[in-house]
Amino acid sequence: MASGKVERGSAGAKPFPRPRVRLSPVGFWSYSRNDDQFSRGRLSQLRSLLLAELRTQYGRDDIQLFQDVSAIPSGADWERVTSGAIGDSTFFIPIITPFYMQSEWCARETKMFEAREQTIFETYPDLPRDRRRIFPLLWIDITGSEPVDEAAFAAVRAAQWTDFSDIRHRNLENNEDALAKIAAFARDIVDVLQLRVAAPLSAEEKAQLARDAEEAERRAEEERGRQRAEEAEKERLRALERERLAVVEAERLAAQEERDRLANEARKQQEAEQAEAARKWEAERQKAEAEQEAQRRAGRGADIARGAHLLRRPALWLVAGAAVVLFVLALWAMRSSGNRADQNVAAVAENDVAATVADVDAAAAMTANAAAPVAAPGPAIDWLFRRWSIQGNCGRPWTISREGNRIISVSGGQRDVETIQGTSEAEIRTDRNIYRRNGDNVDVVNDTYPYQLRPCP
Repeated sequence: MASGKVERGSAGAKPFPRPRVRLSPVGFWSYSRNDDQFSRGRLSQLRSLLLAELRTQYGRDDIQLFQDVSAIPSGADWERVTSGAIGDSTFFIPIITPFYMQSEWCARETKMFEAREQTIFETYPDLPRDRRRIFPLLWIDITGSEPVDEAAFAAVRAAQWTDFSDIRHRNLENNEDALAKIAAFARDIVDVLQLRVAAPLSAEEKAQLARDAEEAERRAEEERGRQRAEEAEKERLRALERERLAVVEAERLAAQEERDRLANEARKQQEAEQAEAARKWEAERQKAEAEQEAQRRAGRGADIARGAHLLRRPALWLVAGAAVVLFVLALWAMRSSGNRADQNVAAVAENDVAATVADVDAAAAMTANAAAPVAAPGPAIDWLFRRWSIQGNCGRPWTISREGNRIISVSGGQRDVETIQGTSEAEIRTDRNIYRRNGDNVDVVNDTYPYQLRPCP
């Protein structure tokens, strides 16, 4: 055993390397007395054979396997003795049968050893926890049986079972299969009993370890406090950053609203300018039509006045009368003599009459031309005059309008002017670009940077 001396260091007391020992080989045989009684003592016989095999394989005759019938003297406090035996045990063998499942005392024994096993693992930390110290032995099939205590049965169910149900009706002492199964079962138990662990700590070492644990906990709490302070400071900085971002976002939204307001005002002003330009253009067109109408009326009046003036001239009447007389004489001469000279005279008369008629027709034509309507305007090109975007960006639209023979393009304060050189239903040519309809869009063709206009709402 260790001397109890410890080495002092910055990390506290450190125990010397401890000797390796084995736990005391004390077991507990947990069973229902009804099963032993109804099998004419076969469970007690099985216990005796198993204990002998354990002593043989372990190589010591001090292995104990507590059984209440054989180990409790007459008149002893049965419950106290049983609890003490479980408290000293280092392995536990429950005999699984329907009676065992329904026994409240067997369930209590199981839970008592489960607590004992936990204490063993805490006392010997280096003991493998995957090597359980409960070795269930299935003696009778329990299919359909309901456990009286589900928690106790869960501890048994978690361990590895060994099935002895096929040999419970055999002569255990003389049957080789039964003895071989008992030997194999004992081997599993001995393997656990032979595990070596560090010897338990002394009282002084336990006290020092407790102090070390308290110091470690104090330092851990200080570290947790430091971490909490750091996290609080980080959270404060994150809150400040969120506030800053909120201010930046508010300023951005305000700036965006101002830009939208200015853009809206610019759009309204542009629409007003376009409407004013359209009104002026319409007024000029109506004025031009009125002037043309006045000119037509003035021309018709002049023609009529000129015709009336001619009719009021006596010489014109004399010429017309002479022409008629000559025409009549020519007809008469042609009928009376057939003379060629007379025919010439008639021809001259006819020419004079034709000239007179031609003068009248010319005056009528002048009157008709004066009353003729103005020629129809060119093809409709209103499809170009609206709001457009380049590549679908309606945030900064181009507004295209017309002022007389000019095309005005406005975007973001920039104003471009082009002169119309030719138009058709699907194409407008200016001194800089060619605008071609392409469905709802417009293709702009030039020598520098062709692009496409897309409509904006």
